Amino acid sequence: MLGKLALLGSSIVLLTILQSTESTLTIGAFNIRRLGNEKASNAKILRQLVKVLRGFDIAVILEVMNADAIDVVLKALNKYSGPYSLKLSSPSGRSSYKEHVAILYRYVKRQIVCQEKPNFSDNDEFERDPYAVLFHTKDSVVRSFAVVGVHLKPDKALEEMNSLVTVYDDMTTALQTKNILIAGDFNADCSYMNEARFKNSALVKDHRFTFLIDTNVDTTASDNTNCAYDRFVVAGSQLTAAVVPGSARVINLPKALHLTTVESTESALTIGSFNIQRLGNSKSSNATIVNHIVQVLHGFDIAVILEVIDTDAVNVVIQALNRNGGPYSLKLSSASGRTSYKEHVAILYRCQHLCRCGVHLKPAAALQEMNSLVKVYDDMVAALHTPNVLIAGDFNADCTYMTEAQFKNSALVTDHRFTFLIDMNVDTTASVNTNCAYDSELTAAVVQGSARVITIPTALHLTTAEAQAVSDHYPIEVKIH
Repeated sequence: MLGKLALLGSSIVLLTILQSTESTLTIGAFNIRRLGNEKASNAKILRQLVKVLRGFDIAVILEVMNADAIDVVLKALNKYSGPYSLKLSSPSGRSSYKEHVAILYRYVKRQIVCQEKPNFSDNDEFERDPYAVLFHTKDSVVRSFAVVGVHLKPDKALEEMNSLVTVYDDMTTALQTKNILIAGDFNADCSYMNEARFKNSALVKDHRFTFLIDTNVDTTASDNTNCAYDRFVVAGSQLTAAVVPGSARVINLPKALHLTTVESTESALTIGSFNIQRLGNSKSSNATIVNHIVQVLHGFDIAVILEVIDTDAVNVVIQALNRNGGPYSLKLSSASGRTSYKEHVAILYRCQHLCRCGVHLKPAAALQEMNSLVKVYDDMVAALHTPNVLIAGDFNADCTYMTEAQFKNSALVTDHRFTFLIDMNVDTTASVNTNCAYDSELTAAVVQGSARVITIPTALHLTTAEAQAVSDHYPIEVKIH
């Protein structure tokens, strides 16, 4: 007979837990961070996911971008451990950015059967609806209990957490059980919720609920944060009593899987550069264009944005970006230009790992300005005390602005300290009438083959005209270790 339930917490990135024993049922919650085709097609990441998930009897998976990706994970999991089955929520989110909640469960070994339940909230309460599955086990101390996956919106974490009390009340009536485990990413710490607001929240003050991960526990994988975002909240006397004392915990992924911090978070940092072409009030007031821009920028950890015409416009973009997958911060240059026409360079970032220099060279003076970047680099090395510099942006170093011979003989190209990551034969423009490698990036320590152009019509399923409404340039990206 199964004994008590062993509940093991997870963090905002990959975590693992101990294998369950014959006397316990092991439950995990895991925000994998944008689980889409890119991660699912990465054999190394997939192996690490399987190592993590095979330790759970039931697992709540957050930030599932599409059904195909979680299906790949499920098949890999069943190849090496299992058998597991899957319940997947409908995509949820108020904007074009949507996520699924996936709940995996080992249905033979633990004699688990389950029933998917509808959402227990209206669209006014949550950015992403809670997703509930009712489980029945033949041999457990608790024969029936529900597991609810949640991913609360960071800037609405307190309001959404308070609304979980009403969700619980609705569930107890609909599911005919008070034994409910709410698991997932609450974002209820650090800049999103201070300690006083947490302690005074409706969910904490209601004595029917017990938080199983303390507020002083770090559930993030970054070395730069210490936040208890991911939580288990248990309710119902039978389920609460069944929890093995001290079993709710966070597993340190680097130690558990012998990974570096970088490997545990993403294996690479994604950096992009995007000349949005006169990003001003006209574009920032167009909801469709802003939505397309957000879809592009959401894939970057650091992004250089060129041709920012006014600060209000880029602030609209960053606010939209943070509503749909931040938090991002912004560094904005002073307006620059020798005529009445001036631009800003904006650098958006989730975190800061290296020095990045954004440039937009003048077409008619592209060769001279590109040569001057050697001196700029030397000055930056001396001032910033690091040789690790990424220069990214619109070089205008092709077609009518610079011949191939001029490019190859330029000071920046002939100086072997620099490596161009976008080839001369790559088209970075959005027009069907041009084929020019204007946009480029230079750095070291890059993931081989990761530098590429993001073709917006293909990536966002847009027509050429729709893509050109966003910009006449395509974004470029590179990954670094």
